[in-house]
Amino acid sequence: MVIGKHLFALLGIQDALEQALTGHLACKSLFNMMLQNNIFKYVCWFHEADREMPKQAAEKRLERLAKSGLRSCENISEHIKDLRGLAAKTVEPAVLKRQARMFKALADETRLKILRLLAKREMCVCEVMAALSLTQPTASHHLRILENAELVKDRKDGKWVFYSLADPVVMRSLLQFNVS
Repeated sequence: MVIGKHLFALLGIQDALEQALTGHLACKSLFNMMLQNNIFKYVCWFHEADREMPKQAAEKRLERLAKSGLRSCENISEHIKDLRGLAAKTVEPAVLKRQARMFKALADETRLKILRLLAKREMCVCEVMAALSLTQPTASHHLRILENAELVKDRKDGKWVFYSLADPVVMRSLLQFNVS
């Protein structure tokens, strides 16, 4: 991280890097900035710990928030401690992991098509393949992701494996959701 900061300082874009890292701008912004400055020939490696907001940056932002009058807090350090306590109580890692797996499974058009088919009836892999013009490995891959996300379940009948929705009522409601 320090090497990256020095490199960007030499290139005259340290402020933009600091803003991207402390302002939690999307990686795309950092990518675009690097593209515009033709610096892809340089490589910077950022570790997971480096992406955490530095304590000073959090304090500065909260001080600005308090000065704006939108939030009242007398002690910034205590406010940060309270916010982190709230996050610890609110966010259960196991639940987050399951939710992330589910949303990742839902973030693919092919898997959404499979879910819509399974909302109509139970299907074998070969039926999913035929309906969506998929190869067997591709259909199985998508079904495995949906099964790992606990969105579908399987039933074996001899050498045949049939898939159905794990919770048809919830899934049908979810599939009716339209984004405008």
